[in-house]
Amino acid sequence: MGLFGTYRYHEPWEPVDEEVAAQCGQPAYSLFMVKKEIRDAKDQALYYEDAKVLSVRYKTDIYDAKDQLVAHYERVPLSWHYRYYIQMDGGTALELYKDGNELTIEPGSWIVRMDGFAVNCTLVDAEGRVLAFIGQKKWSMSDRYCIDVYEPEAERFIVAIAAVIRSINYQADLVY
Repeated sequence: MGLFGTYRYHEPWEPVDEEVAAQCGQPAYSLFMVKKEIRDAKDQALYYEDAKVLSVRYKTDIYDAKDQLVAHYERVPLSWHYRYYIQMDGGTALELYKDGNELTIEPGSWIVRMDGFAVNCTLVDAEGRVLAFIGQKKWSMSDRYCIDVYEPEAERFIVAIAAVIRSINYQADLVY
């Protein structure tokens, strides 16, 4: 595997990557992030992001298709490593921070295992159960990701975490 890893992104009409299916099984369904929208396999917008244009903290709100707030997240400025605070609509507060080649989400001890500058991410819970696989499209000008959801009851959390991963990759692109 090279510096950037092997891209495991798939389009809505394509099957899940063979290695992902062998490692994680078949997902319940897949979502697709295109720029600031998250769509289902039928290309219906389910979620969208509203980000502050000029913000040091990268303040972003995520809304569902009914314009209901799902989550708000922002980056902690002046931190050595990526650190985000996520406030879910139900009041749950999460902190996401980079720890080596992983992102840790507290409380709850969820972990995002990253492969190749976060082009492939596996979200697991404290027991090691796969909640989602997030793959970035290779050389995309439109910032595309597939989100294979394995635990549908955690969809809103998965969407928020995928949005943060996209933000981290976007910021890394600005630096490199």
